[in-house]
Amino acid sequence: MVKIDQATAGPPPCTIEYTDVPNGSPFYPYIRCLACRNIVGGYDNGDGTLSFRPGNNVTRGQVAKFVANAAGYTDDIPTTRQSFTDVPPTNTFWLFIERAYAHGVISGYDNEDGTFSVRPNANVTRGQMAKFVANAANYTEDIPATQQTFQDVPHSSPFWLFTERAYAHNVISGYNCGGTGEPCPGLYFRPNANVTRGQTSKFISNAFFPNCQTPR
Repeated sequence: MVKIDQATAGPPPCTIEYTDVPNGSPFYPYIRCLACRNIVGGYDNGDGTLSFRPGNNVTRGQVAKFVANAAGYTDDIPTTRQSFTDVPPTNTFWLFIERAYAHGVISGYDNEDGTFSVRPNANVTRGQMAKFVANAANYTEDIPATQQTFQDVPHSSPFWLFTERAYAHNVISGYNCGGTGEPCPGLYFRPNANVTRGQTSKFISNAFFPNCQTPR
């Protein structure tokens, strides 16, 4: 019998596969990287297989969960804590939202009565996603005010700093000019477009697991 050195055997293969994310698809390595680390999940197809729906939008609640898991937040949150009026402890994403909020990753919206809401069911834009990831990854470098990588993210944009930081760390990329309202030449980020589940997986994987290699 051959004795296996457990110190060098490495992690066991990951068997998670999604029917709509085949090997070779643009988001395959990022989705697999996160799925095999229990950071993202899928949808039961009812026949024993799973789908990921990479083209679907993601909500603020879902992103809070993905980012909190990727960042390794394990804070104990008192069950009496409720930072946002629309996220009670019974909410599926309450724990992850509270953890992300405690780490300064997310913020809320002011209500007229002085409270905050986080709108957990609202879709997340690419600009917001850049902010979530840059904050969670603790990117703090100074960016010259004259720097503008993307034609549609000027210094006056609320997401300029986070987008530039994420780009500097190779977390995000952009689109070549040619889309609606995109004069050439130029590189565009489309910060107001909803971010998809596939794109979200890429952003998070690049930020927390660069060059991720998942055992097959």
